Amino acid sequence: MDQTHKISFWTAVLMNINIMVGIGIFILPPLMTQRAGYASFLGWPLVALVVLPIVLSVAAMARLFPGAGSFYSYAKNIIGPNAGFFSGWGYYLGYTGVGAFMTIALRDDVILPHFPMNPVLFNLLFITTISLLSLLNIKTIGRIQNAGTIFKILPLLIVLAVFIAYWNPAFHITLPSLGNVPSVVPFALFGYWGFEVCCTISHLIEGDKNSASRAILLAFGIIMVLYSLFHFGILHIMGAKNLAAAGSAKDFVYFLGLSPYAQALFSTFITVTIAFVFINAVFSIFTAVSSTLQAMAHENILPYSQALIKQSKQHRPWVAIIIQGILTFIITCTTSNKSIFIAVINLGILTAFFLTLIALFKLQRRMGQTKQIGMTILAFISLGYFTHASWMDKGLGATHLMKFVSTLPLLAGFAIGYAMYQYKKRTAATGQ
Repeated sequence: MDQTHKISFWTAVLMNINIMVGIGIFILPPLMTQRAGYASFLGWPLVALVVLPIVLSVAAMARLFPGAGSFYSYAKNIIGPNAGFFSGWGYYLGYTGVGAFMTIALRDDVILPHFPMNPVLFNLLFITTISLLSLLNIKTIGRIQNAGTIFKILPLLIVLAVFIAYWNPAFHITLPSLGNVPSVVPFALFGYWGFEVCCTISHLIEGDKNSASRAILLAFGIIMVLYSLFHFGILHIMGAKNLAAAGSAKDFVYFLGLSPYAQALFSTFITVTIAFVFINAVFSIFTAVSSTLQAMAHENILPYSQALIKQSKQHRPWVAIIIQGILTFIITCTTSNKSIFIAVINLGILTAFFLTLIALFKLQRRMGQTKQIGMTILAFISLGYFTHASWMDKGLGATHLMKFVSTLPLLAGFAIGYAMYQYKKRTAATGQ
């Protein structure tokens, strides 16, 4: 591919950060604090430690298989076509859910409180705008996201700069709150999704085959530090009780002791900044996930694959982007339960990671990489822990039957996708 249609290494790092710094760090701290009080900030380094083997394994796979498709290609080339489909489709469904969730959070927590309007109309206008932006040249997209990423982390940097001045002597971690830290795992895990996005666009990154894996590791490390310190800082500024009762972490502006005028001005600035956080994150998701759908279409495993692989003059998969917009719009108009959303998204994405790790394990055995297999086994253990934590989360339901009912939208998505996949296989076999 021509270098004019590629992005730099640092743009890739910022794009990874861009997706991770979304709804998680602003919406989840209050939910985490409700469960684990002053110990809640420890959820971020805990999840980062447990997810690290997965990060290292995904980075290894990105080195071994640079190119478009990522999770679909990994499983398909090493395990088989069916595994490839479920891996790619699970990733696609999961991140379509992430984009829809961020749209709902932007709508309900940031925009509508200040500018009341019909929610469906907002969904339509916002998703149409994001779809049109996603059609721009990848270089232009990269420049927009570079500026957006720097702007969106400003609230985090502000808290890191001032929280020492609001050090709370009442800050105290009790044994019960420490014991509740594992209960915040599904929330913190959701906040890290996106660390692997460079896999889906590795063919668009300048440099050698290691560029994607380096971008993944660097972005993940930066985000772990920022998340932990930001959450720690707002606990000092607001106190655990106030943070747990808040609708969003952006409410820290009301605890800085500013004059009414300065408070109103600063609050408006933070609100605008956080609006850009959501917009930029959804923008990045459209860029990454439409590439996954296009890669699956290149394999001719979906109905109308020839249409899905079409590219604009800007080398953008315009049909895949439109489909992405339509699906996101449908989801935003049909559901809004945040706890269920998070658990279901986690389960969808974990499916893709599980199949990818199976592929990596088989490849390492085939290549005789016995030293690397140990890290892959640790990654499997981490995935098992995250899957169990997501399933057992009380937000998904009190009983296994209720949890099953909550996951029906995800299961329906898999069933519809698999039916399309089988239909395409049969029509291809008969030559229709």
